[in-house]
Amino acid sequence: MFSLLFLALQAPADSVRRPDTVEIVVVATTDIHGHVYHWDYLADREAPWGLTRAATLVDSIRRAHPGRVVVVDAGDIIQGNPFATYFALHRPIEPHPVIDAMNGVGYDAAVVGNHEFNFGLDVLARAERSAAFPLLGANVFVLPRDTVLFRPFVTVTRAGLRVAIAGFTTPGAMVWDRAHLSQRLRVAPVESVARATLDAMAASGAALRLVVIHSGMDGPSSYDTTGVGEENVAATLATLPVSPHLVVVGHSHGTMPDSSWRGVHFMQPAPWAREIAIAHILVARDTTGAATVLSIRSENRSLAEVPPDPAMVRRLQSAHDETRTWVDRPVAETPETWTSHWGRVEDVPLVDLVNEIQRRATGADLSSAAVFNPQARFGPGPIRLRDVAAVYPYENTLRAVRIDGARLRAYLEQSAAYFGQWGTDEPVVNPAIPGYNYDIVSGVEYVVDLSRPVGQRIVQLTHGGQLVTAADTFTLALNSYRQSGGGGFAMLQGLPVVYDRGENVPDLLLQAVQEAGILREATWFTPSWRILPVEAREAVRAAFPAPVATAPRPADTARVVPEVERPQVAPALPGPAAIPPLARVRVPLAGTGVEESRLGNLVADAVRNAGRADIGLVPQALLRGGLAAGDVYAADIGRVVADTGMVTGIVEGSVILALLEAAVTGSAPAVAVSGLRVRWEPGRARDRIREVRLLNDQRLESNRTYLVAAPVGVIVALTERAGTLAEALAAYLPRMPQPVEPPAVGRWDRRP
Repeated sequence: MFSLLFLALQAPADSVRRPDTVEIVVVATTDIHGHVYHWDYLADREAPWGLTRAATLVDSIRRAHPGRVVVVDAGDIIQGNPFATYFALHRPIEPHPVIDAMNGVGYDAAVVGNHEFNFGLDVLARAERSAAFPLLGANVFVLPRDTVLFRPFVTVTRAGLRVAIAGFTTPGAMVWDRAHLSQRLRVAPVESVARATLDAMAASGAALRLVVIHSGMDGPSSYDTTGVGEENVAATLATLPVSPHLVVVGHSHGTMPDSSWRGVHFMQPAPWAREIAIAHILVARDTTGAATVLSIRSENRSLAEVPPDPAMVRRLQSAHDETRTWVDRPVAETPETWTSHWGRVEDVPLVDLVNEIQRRATGADLSSAAVFNPQARFGPGPIRLRDVAAVYPYENTLRAVRIDGARLRAYLEQSAAYFGQWGTDEPVVNPAIPGYNYDIVSGVEYVVDLSRPVGQRIVQLTHGGQLVTAADTFTLALNSYRQSGGGGFAMLQGLPVVYDRGENVPDLLLQAVQEAGILREATWFTPSWRILPVEAREAVRAAFPAPVATAPRPADTARVVPEVERPQVAPALPGPAAIPPLARVRVPLAGTGVEESRLGNLVADAVRNAGRADIGLVPQALLRGGLAAGDVYAADIGRVVADTGMVTGIVEGSVILALLEAAVTGSAPAVAVSGLRVRWEPGRARDRIREVRLLNDQRLESNRTYLVAAPVGVIVALTERAGTLAEALAAYLPRMPQPVEPPAVGRWDRRP
């Protein structure tokens, strides 16, 4: 049996010892967007985020690793919620409370994000003055002399090792905040400065090169990159002659607990200080003092259940109280109940309110807006500032463009891709498209026919009772993000801009609501669109369960904590109908047999991830069955893998090679691998394993040691418990982009 062969192989005793090694721990946040206090100012209730919670965990990590912790942030700090807006525009005090919270946590460095420019350079300068840590930006230059505004990198010392920290930010700020930056600053393409910066970090004698980058890993840009530079380039850092050891990624609001490519490790925690990312970096020093990075393991740690740090709470209490008072003040009133809850199902007055305000401000024929927050509502009774902020929480500016009928139709078709095709197996709402990328256009009338495929859904598109032709032209009010093509709306890029005064859309909305005083739906509502067939519309409606009605708020100005709205759910027996799925897989997965399979590779990846190891190994015999395409529930996991314990440990490459050799004694590999690519020749009597390479493309060496994760009993030297196979898979699936695209086969390269 393969497992018995594994049991007979033990790592030499000295292979588990690493003399003169140092562990450095990097803790990271990104895209905080003002969420420093554990509070949701729009709902006026406690929230599962905040640097007040992060401080507790960071202090714990520092106590466990004294003198070895580095804390960094990957940008978008001072904009994004009422707390940030209040202290940027309405109460400009120093130190800036958002930055002061970071001072309290004890950050070592942070890169500027594109949203740092939203409020103008004066607010950013105040934030920088407030910081007890350096703001970084190797590709941000002051015009006209093109001198650097922020430090390209800084160096800190931990446990006698020099750690260099560099920062890069997306050049998209030149598009989104051109009103603030034009003729004053230049945000250059990251690629134009990255190589020189990494070379300088290496020349500084740093043992560890760390990059914090406000940029997505890869993929298309959300704007016209001509003369600007690509938006999402973090992955390209791994291709540099001198590459970083660790990259903290931001901007995309994704999560990446543990990933490596071409020998570079990448990690990204969830935004809004919902998580912190933690990397454990093992560095060896020889007798000359030269340092070598041996391994990097990272994880994302949720802050939802972490108690707030009392000292941080005291530090921010006054600023928190001021913000609550500010957002609680009444600005208007209404005798009706307005809600955006059904705004992605049917035309609703709250969306028409935004569109009509934009249309009136610009004088445009048409206007477009998205439902950013399906829980936003007005009345009945006073409309508070928090209610208005909940409708439009982003600091976009207002623009208007000239658009022809052909591009208008293409715009609406792209928006309608938010839905699945009715009558097929597709979900009614496309999980790959965020709701804020479903735009609604007012001023024309149209039908979204979900029985048709994507690109052919907009029918009966009329304006003033006449069918819209490709040659018709209109002026269209929209926000700055969408006008630049953000969200994949490339058809809007390059359209002539006919209105751009740099006005902030939330400010215009608040001003219009205040001026109206009393809001009535009839004043603002003009039905313009609907979904067909009716059955499809009802299916989409079912995807947004009706909120429980709440009592009207008091008419006085006292602070009110509104009742939490919860979906109405009919009583149900325990099972898939009542329990949310862990994840969704795109294709069916077969897992039995000994051939390499996508499911086997997926389980091996989960094991390596759970063990935060260099290599994951899973005997094919432990795979029980497969997964159907679609939703995966907790109950399905036990039918996929045995509930076998999992262990980790450090072993020599010679042991791993022997294990792989034992795995190919038959006609096919008897083990699924992660972190490796194996070339083997089955026709040979021995030495069938011809070459093994790691994910960074380095050859697996017999005399080097590696951190391995595997089920109990596979390698006797693995002794550190790391949960079970089932737990590893159940934890890994929800972290992956949904629907899950399992890894391809090809890790075992069979040669004749």
